[in-house]
Amino acid sequence: MSEKRGCFKIGCLGCLGVATLVLLVIVVLVVLGLLTGGREERFEPIERAYRVRAAGSPGTVEIRRSDEPGQALIAHEIDVAEPGRIVLDLNRGSFEVRPGPPGESIRLEGRYDAGHFDLTESYETYGETGWTYRVSFDQRGFGIRPFVQHEPSENLVRLIVPRDAPIVLEGRVGIGESELELGGLWLLGVDLDIGIGEHTVSFGEPLPIPMGRLRLDASIGALIVDRIGNASPREVWVKHSIGEVGVDLRGPWRRDAEVFVRCGIGECDVRVPRNVDLEVDRASVTIGEASRPHDRPAPEAGRPTLKLSVSGNIGEVQVH
Repeated sequence: MSEKRGCFKIGCLGCLGVATLVLLVIVVLVVLGLLTGGREERFEPIERAYRVRAAGSPGTVEIRRSDEPGQALIAHEIDVAEPGRIVLDLNRGSFEVRPGPPGESIRLEGRYDAGHFDLTESYETYGETGWTYRVSFDQRGFGIRPFVQHEPSENLVRLIVPRDAPIVLEGRVGIGESELELGGLWLLGVDLDIGIGEHTVSFGEPLPIPMGRLRLDASIGALIVDRIGNASPREVWVKHSIGEVGVDLRGPWRRDAEVFVRCGIGECDVRVPRNVDLEVDRASVTIGEASRPHDRPAPEAGRPTLKLSVSGNIGEVQVH
């Protein structure tokens, strides 16, 4: 009988401890919400600009295949020793990148709630032509109110990049939604971590020179990468953890490339153009269904070759 009373007493104490912990967490959240969420909304327009350093012109790019058998395409590109760097750190909003007219400044426009969010920028130069532009956007402090009241589209941050500025784009686009239109830019490389939400990276028109490396590492939601052939990167890495992935490799490829797509849980769809030679190293999924094209045209001399590797953990993988 005493053993049962002891167990009952221990159980009651345990339940009381759990209840106390839950109550304490609620109290802390409420206090933090009152401290930081009580500020009034104060939407302000975004109108900022930085004049970037000029670095010449990308000029004409000659793409040819080596005379030696089995050699890949050779891209003769202008050497940019000191490109500009655009570093993104964006969270909890709607974000856009657009190409702008040549010879103009980097511009930031849109609107945001300055009562609950912080928007910061910096621009610094190095060497003769190098520069780094950083932009950061996120919720101020911690509160309940901003999570509940704000839709991502209420905070809009749009970055306009001049077409004649050689740049490397890197950093993070976090929770929210984004539409990054990079077509037409003098883009040397892309290296981005992408958070929860709906995100699109698009190359709507050819770049002046082929890009080096495209790396996108996304987490949860939908990721669409459109018309990668217009960028003709030497190497493509697309990784996504949970959700829908769409990788469109169409466009006028100007050199050989290696393409790696890694999907976690969800649907993975890869579209391959017919104007390239295709080598599928892998198209598989651990649990689910996978398909690959079987009606490819015969290889032709002088066409770029895409070496493709696509894999998933759980879900569906389609290469078509």
